[in-house]
Amino acid sequence: MTQVIYEELLIIHSSARTKRQILKELTQLMTDKGVISDTESFLEDVYQREAEGATGIGQGIAIPHGKSTSVRQTVIAAADPIPWETLDERPVEIVILFAVQEGDKNKGHLQLLQKIAVLLAREKFIKELKKATSIEELYTLLTQND
Repeated sequence: MTQVIYEELLIIHSSARTKRQILKELTQLMTDKGVISDTESFLEDVYQREAEGATGIGQGIAIPHGKSTSVRQTVIAAADPIPWETLDERPVEIVILFAVQEGDKNKGHLQLLQKIAVLLAREKFIKELKKATSIEELYTLLTQND
């Protein structure tokens, strides 16, 4: 997981108040890190995926994602609470944004989703994730539990 998660792509206590704002903020971090070459193009791909169905998977977690030619390296960015459409209609407390390289969409993307799904199946992990108070703590949770 340390190959796809960087502390620079994690946010605790974002000032974003909408889904659009948090996706823009996380995408800008990815652009600043150099893993996305075109912020707007990637966001279009994310919104296209959002239109296909809810990425708020329940238990306060949303996992939006985009497969795009503007992604230079498959990565994950994360942030905390934001209003979101969810399967259980509960508010989202953690947003995990996947940026997936177009050429990586069939293998790395699925392995990454599987690792995150395994983590999110653990109630204890979700509770710890929601209680994280620092970027360092969030990073450790995401990278030391695989």
